[in-house]
This record gives sequence, structure tokens and C-alpha cells, in this order.
Amino acid sequence: DTVTVSGGAIRCDGSLGVAGNLNLARGISFGESTVSTLPSAASNPRKWWEVTDALSPAVGATVANGGSARCLVRSEGAAWVVRMLL
Repeated sequence: DTVTVSGGAIRCDGSLGVAGNLNLARGISFGESTVSTLPSAASNPRKWWEVTDALSPAVGATVANGGSARCLVRSEGAAWVVRMLL
């Protein structure tokens, strides 16, 4: 089956599985959060967030709060890990 959306958005509050190619011509928007308000990493494995207050973030390191840097973090199960500096 094919799903086409023109001029709108698709919202999925659960899981979205794609077998094949996924064309994101308009980009991806991640949820935004401060480090202290991130949900539990253990309860959100493999989830991504954009953090707005990282302190000296380094790719591959656990994110720390108290700064003003923006970065993308991913839950590795035990911790939120910096995956991209913005």
C-alpha cells in the first residue's frame, strides 16, 4: 500500500515500520527537551531527542545539562548519548 500526504503531516504516536525506501523531502523534526526533562533512557531505547541545554556536548558521550548547546541525543538504554552537534 502507499500513503500520500500533500501539504500536511503524518503523526505517529506509536511505532512506524517501513520496509523499503522512505523519502523525507521536507525533513525530520525531533522532539525538543532540556536534559533534565528528558524521559527515562531505559524506557525509551533507540529514541531520539533534540536537547537545548547541553553542556560541552561531545559525540559519543553521555549528555550533561547546564549549558546552551543544542545537540541530538539517542537513548542507548542506560543513558542519553550525544549523536550529533547542532
